[in-house]
Amino acid sequence: MIYGYVRVSTEDQNNGPEAQRDTIKSRGIQIDEWHEDRASGKSLDRPEIADILARVKKGDTIVVAKLDRLSRSVVDAGTLMARAIKEEWNIIALDLGVDLSTPAGKMVASVVMAMAEFEREVIGQRIKEAMAVVKRNGTKSGKPIGKPRKYPEHICARICALSAAGISYREIGTMYNMTHSTVQRIVKRG
Repeated sequence: MIYGYVRVSTEDQNNGPEAQRDTIKSRGIQIDEWHEDRASGKSLDRPEIADILARVKKGDTIVVAKLDRLSRSVVDAGTLMARAIKEEWNIIALDLGVDLSTPAGKMVASVVMAMAEFEREVIGQRIKEAMAVVKRNGTKSGKPIGKPRKYPEHICARICALSAAGISYREIGTMYNMTHSTVQRIVKRG
């Protein structure tokens, strides 16, 4: 099965779904099933990509005109590529020349996966350093004000530490599947 995937986050985006489809079709790739999401690429929590990822199996291919249509997160993109390699299905991203069925495509994918691993390690180091500062100062992170918080104390503390380490509310929200405003409220209460 060859899945064509297109994504836009706004109605008036220049690289709309038709332009993405045309780019894929211009390469002569015969798509069996088209999927389209109208959502942000900050996480994989999108109905159509979730549907593809639930059904993709050995020998299948996901084709995108641009890698950022699949995911704007280096970590998510790297994780998807690692999963595809492990489960023996393919990802083709036409803009970067990613095609896991070719040596050159695998090389490009390995760079993306290495960047994802680096980003995970940098975030982990920031968390560790921020938590050390919180502990050294004897302060509590994530302390609820007013009504009880619905998130566990350790999650709130970690979110506050990430914010203190310079990670944006949007990035933290992506990590914890929260809106940036929820993250902001947690940090302000902490």
